[in-house]
Amino acid sequence: MRNGSICAIRSSRAELDEASAKMALYVNIQTLLTVVFLLIVLLMAAFITEQVRKPLTRMVEQMRKEESIPPQGAEELRFVSRTYNNILEENRTPREQLSHKASHDPLTGLFNRGAYEMMLESVDMEHIAFILIDVDNFKSVNDTYGHDVGDRVLKRVAQVLKHSFRSVDVICRIGGDEFVVLMTRANSTMADLVRGKIERANYQLMHPEDDLPPFSLSVGVAFSDRENPCGDIFKDADTALYRVKENGHCGCEIF
Repeated sequence: MRNGSICAIRSSRAELDEASAKMALYVNIQTLLTVVFLLIVLLMAAFITEQVRKPLTRMVEQMRKEESIPPQGAEELRFVSRTYNNILEENRTPREQLSHKASHDPLTGLFNRGAYEMMLESVDMEHIAFILIDVDNFKSVNDTYGHDVGDRVLKRVAQVLKHSFRSVDVICRIGGDEFVVLMTRANSTMADLVRGKIERANYQLMHPEDDLPPFSLSVGVAFSDRENPCGDIFKDADTALYRVKENGHCGCEIF
């Protein structure tokens, strides 16, 4: 009887030890699975941050600036980027064309009066040569040869002025046969240089190589550092231009 009780106790202990071992194994497995699950969650969070959140944040910033978006991140975001870039490019050309039309003279391609007035607010007026230009006897050209030839004359003036001045200089047609050149980073020591440019321009216009009639320009110049100014720079350039016209046109006077 006593031996039977001892065997029963031993059997119960063995079963208890086995159950405890199984329980410990289950706890370890549970812990391991929990750790693996947490690692998966962390990896997913890192993946979402790198492949979705950061690219999406950059995309929003670039969309606000209307900039092209380099494809990056998850494939879905790459698809959105490519689609957005295509739409942006399709819309950019019409906007650029509208902007160009708003600021440029359609006949000569030069800046128009609206652009000229805006540039006066932004150009460095302390270091500039203001050059006011009229086509001599332009009405007579229109009356004698017709408006088609008159338009070609204006285009030729624009062409010659573009070749005569630097790319940083601003050339505008402000109306009819009136042109303005805002020669930047200039001062009165460049007076002879400006005279030479106008003389060469007039020589080209007076000796056309096609069927255009010869014509000339009258030009008044005022530098921002001129001595004894009588008014603002436009008024003084206009005064210089008037002197050229009084002396028979075709020339350059510096205030």
